[in-house]
Amino acid sequence: MGEELGDEDDEHMTSVVRAWDERIFSAAHISFYLGYRAALEVQEQIRPLCGDNMIKHILLTEYELGLTLPLRMRELRST
Repeated sequence: MGEELGDEDDEHMTSVVRAWDERIFSAAHISFYLGYRAALEVQEQIRPLCGDNMIKHILLTEYELGLTLPLRMRELRST
């Protein structure tokens, strides 16, 4: 495709493709998280209080996914 487009158009096309890929990744990331939380909710319905033992694992997973931040980072963001 680069041969058909000029340098400027090729650069623009690359930017569009990258932006689209980021949107797809973001949607997949959020979808995974929603499925993860739904599974935890089902587990809580089957075995109540099981989640209490898993809190640190849940928080660590959410932190690794970039969905939660340490308190200091949240404070910095809010100011």
